Amino acid sequence: MHALRTRIRFAQRLQEIWQQRTEPSGQSPQQWRFIDQAWNSFSAIRNRLRQAEDHGFTHCLPTLWEDCRWRLDELARTLGPLREAHNSLERMPSLSDWVQELRALDDEFGEFKSDIHRSVLRVTTEPITLEGIGLGAFSIELHWARIGEQRGSHCFDVVATEPHPACGRDDVMHPHVNSGDLCAGDAAGPIDRALTEGRISDAFVLIRSVLTTYNPRSAYVQLSEWDGLICGDCGRRADRDTSSYCAGCESDLCDGCALCCRSCDETRCTGCLSPCEGCDDDCCSRCLEELTSGKSVCSGCRAICSGCDTAVLQSDLNDDSLCVTCAAEEEPTPTLEESHAS
Repeated sequence: MHALRTRIRFAQRLQEIWQQRTEPSGQSPQQWRFIDQAWNSFSAIRNRLRQAEDHGFTHCLPTLWEDCRWRLDELARTLGPLREAHNSLERMPSLSDWVQELRALDDEFGEFKSDIHRSVLRVTTEPITLEGIGLGAFSIELHWARIGEQRGSHCFDVVATEPHPACGRDDVMHPHVNSGDLCAGDAAGPIDRALTEGRISDAFVLIRSVLTTYNPRSAYVQLSEWDGLICGDCGRRADRDTSSYCAGCESDLCDGCALCCRSCDETRCTGCLSPCEGCDDDCCSRCLEELTSGKSVCSGCRAICSGCDTAVLQSDLNDDSLCVTCAAEEEPTPTLEESHAS
């Protein structure tokens, strides 16, 4: 818990920052140009609609009405940020407000820390567990130099104090945090408003609520895959319960990449299998033998010549289990009469 004097001194600093950096974004020349362009586009479509109605061109009215509605929606979108900016600055937080905000941070998170050199205000959450996965505690860092330059949650970094990243994704320490950037989802708008109005304690609490809630539809990595394995073949995450490993190189394999040697039935990856040059079945190196001919064959395609005891392809033996060379030597030499007869 910070002493009152410390809170007052830092509150004065925050008050100065907000006064310098929370200018209405809608007051910029670029924002006014967007509004002028949207209004001019809407006015042009409205004039065309009036002319079509005056001349009875009923066939084009539905299209013009649709264009008119779209331009009107576009105008409303450009006016929205201007209105929010003016509403947020109706009352700038006083020094007393800032002192109360810092006291609220102390009450919610135990103690805040400030780093003037890095322009950071930091709090730390309790260790977070989601669906049985322990993710550890997180530091929520407000970088006040970004205020006025970036919106809402983009002014914050979320840093794991006890990193437990997703399998194969060292940049994802939380299902909704990627490289320190928070995917705030539906909380993005409330965080933006709280920060713009100087309600920094509310902004920190909102971010903590995102960290303690799991939404699988917006997760960078699903919690069901958090402690999975990385398949050595395809590089994708594999569920630990359904994965296997290659008995040759011991790399982890997902269910779709786990293959078997046709001879010994042991699990292998694609890199540890080669086709038998006799039957084309995939076999591991232990089950393939290189013949004197240079071919690699499995045990089912390998045979021994009964004449010379040489290992050859089964299909290269004759009915007497002789190789081509031995079979030729066994053939009887034709007699002189047989030669003249032929």
